[in-house]
Amino acid sequence: MVFYFTATGNCLAVAKELDSELYSIPQEMKKEEPLHYQADTIGIVAPTYSGLMPRIVRRFLKRAKFDASYFYIVMTYGMNPSVAEKEAIAYGEHIGVQVDYAASIQMVDNFLFAFDMNVQMAMDKQIPRQLEELKRNIQNRVKGFREPTEQQLNGFAMVSERNCRWPEMTDGTQITVTDKCIGCGICSKVCPLGRFYVGEDHRAHRHSEYCEFCLACAHACPQKAITLSGQDKNPNARYRNPDVSLVEIIRSNQI
Repeated sequence: MVFYFTATGNCLAVAKELDSELYSIPQEMKKEEPLHYQADTIGIVAPTYSGLMPRIVRRFLKRAKFDASYFYIVMTYGMNPSVAEKEAIAYGEHIGVQVDYAASIQMVDNFLFAFDMNVQMAMDKQIPRQLEELKRNIQNRVKGFREPTEQQLNGFAMVSERNCRWPEMTDGTQITVTDKCIGCGICSKVCPLGRFYVGEDHRAHRHSEYCEFCLACAHACPQKAITLSGQDKNPNARYRNPDVSLVEIIRSNQI
């Protein structure tokens, strides 16, 4: 049993490698009844945002109850794993969820503010090798996590301070819909919080500027009409994991 949160397909691609019983966290969060899950092994697959799990994943973990003899969390990252594993374990302890194992796997970084997707996709991050090691560790029920280096700890502190000073770096307010929009509504289907809608002017609009900043909207837009007002490294380059279809992302996230 694996629960996942995905924006561009990376986490869903990893989840499909780990188990056949998959559950989308945004879809589970729509349920009104108590969230209680029981299985021998339960896993969470989610991206790391500045070293932390996305807010929606943290809310899910806090709300749900898990009965498992082995519970693990896998975090995908693009360029730096930061303190993701340590923070995942710590958050579990904070809310009373025993996390036996936490691991990170490097994939294409979809953070448009900092990275050109063409450059990212051209990099060989040895994903198959990482996946095999990850699957082997979970099968052998490895426990613990990789301690962050001093450099990673210092980097996490610096980024955390930056995000506090400039919340627009991560709160979604800089997401912008340009004149390229044709009102197809795909952004409204891939947004895990249902922030987008198509107005009477046949253009996409947002119910709220604040969001997870997962950037599913920007990456899925067929017209590349969604960009960042602050900085978009390459507005003409977008990404979706080659092993995941747009339909799968819509099924995972549509509210």
